[in-house]
Amino acid sequence: MGITIGRKNRRVNLLIADHVIRFLEMKEAGIVKNYGERYLPDGVISRGEIMDEELFVTILEQCVDEWGIKKREVQFLVQDSHIALRKQLIPVTIPEHEIKGYVYMELGHSIHLPFEDPLFDYEVIGRNEEQQEILLFAAPDKAVMGYADLLEEVKLKPVVADISFLSLYRLFHFTGQSHPGDHLLCLQFDLSAIQLSIFHDDKPLFSQHFRMNIEMKEWQKRTNGVLYKNDETSLNGALEDSMVEIERVLNYYRFTVQQGNQGVTKILLTGDFPDLKLVEKRLTETFFLPVERIALQVNVPIEPGYEVIFGLGLKGAV
Repeated sequence: MGITIGRKNRRVNLLIADHVIRFLEMKEAGIVKNYGERYLPDGVISRGEIMDEELFVTILEQCVDEWGIKKREVQFLVQDSHIALRKQLIPVTIPEHEIKGYVYMELGHSIHLPFEDPLFDYEVIGRNEEQQEILLFAAPDKAVMGYADLLEEVKLKPVVADISFLSLYRLFHFTGQSHPGDHLLCLQFDLSAIQLSIFHDDKPLFSQHFRMNIEMKEWQKRTNGVLYKNDETSLNGALEDSMVEIERVLNYYRFTVQQGNQGVTKILLTGDFPDLKLVEKRLTETFFLPVERIALQVNVPIEPGYEVIFGLGLKGAV
């Protein structure tokens, strides 16, 4: 989305999810200087909403001190559950420098979003003699600026809010793995939620966020990672439910978005789910599509949970 709030100066990159805070700092494009994470107690953030602001601020202050990032400029990712992606037709007579103003005027009339007072960005993706088509990325102002205000409260300087699936594709392109002709399903498979996005010709054409049938309290943090503390049958059931949701998205994309002419050709899998190998196996067995992982060669070992925030760090640098 790239909402600029200030000038660029020694930025750090921040991801805040329901279960974890992660940061990553680069020396230059692709070179990691520092990174870290802090898991959150269950219930501090739920579905992108901060439920215990006092505890969240206390934890965030501890992270800022521990990571040595006080007074630094920050790029942060907007929670996936807050993001809306729309393809919108507007008159071709609207000059590009007036599109943002036109969208503001048409909100609630010819342009509808699932929330009021949005922050948004757009990209023109096509035009003919009568109309031009834009991709509209939007999030509620209250959600974005609410996080920005709390970052300022802990002595950080928020300057850019971005979208996770754009950051992930930015990294995918950086590694040389992207091919515009593909219809690429990006799966960000995390502990309790999945973000799906589909790219074609380097543009996102579809986005959906849904919860897995696993509560955060069912996970248990160990020194060597996050483990599921319930029985294996429950975990397998949650994975099968996820495959059903993914199949619905694949069918919608093929038969509605592409009008039956084309389906997804490849899957990119990432996220901090503890057993991505198991997820990859289920995806391959269910959909018979090639499944790729990010092929990232950097100066430090980066776990899949950091890949999205690594892509955020590439913003403006590549």
